Amino acid sequence: MEIDNLFEHTLNHSESEKELFEYLYARFLYLTRRKVSNREDCEEIVQSALLSVFDNFRKVQIDKSYANWAFRILQNKIIDYYRSGKNGMQLEPIFDNTATLAEDPILKIKLLDCLNKINRANITHARMLVLKYQGFSFEEICTRLDLTKNNAYSVLSRARTMLQHCLDKGEIK
Repeated sequence: MEIDNLFEHTLNHSESEKELFEYLYARFLYLTRRKVSNREDCEEIVQSALLSVFDNFRKVQIDKSYANWAFRILQNKIIDYYRSGKNGMQLEPIFDNTATLAEDPILKIKLLDCLNKINRANITHARMLVLKYQGFSFEEICTRLDLTKNNAYSVLSRARTMLQHCLDKGEIK
């Protein structure tokens, strides 16, 4: 969907507001493509975020930065996308039990918390886990993370160990 089609959603915008939304559309799309591999899902996330911005930008009291507020909406839409499971993450092989994320909401919350902790501790480990369970081939992961195959196996092993420890103990070692 083009920005003009999105812009038809609201009719009372000035030319400067239209330019702002065009900028946001391009920036949102760029940032979302870095985090979501499926182009159709990227478009859907960006459209949803922009519609939220359209609907609320005049209603909310923004204390610090308009850009931060708008990008926070986008970030929340991306998080919602990953939480929805539309990205095809299959994390069950890490666990010894047969519980799935869809069946166990506590496990899902715990997993997201652990992934955030791993991301703060070592972003390469977190990216490795996410890319692996999004279904990327090992060669694609090596290319995306700029790792040799042997190094990537070590990173994946350490990342899985970190995740399992965090799920068991609630902390990163």
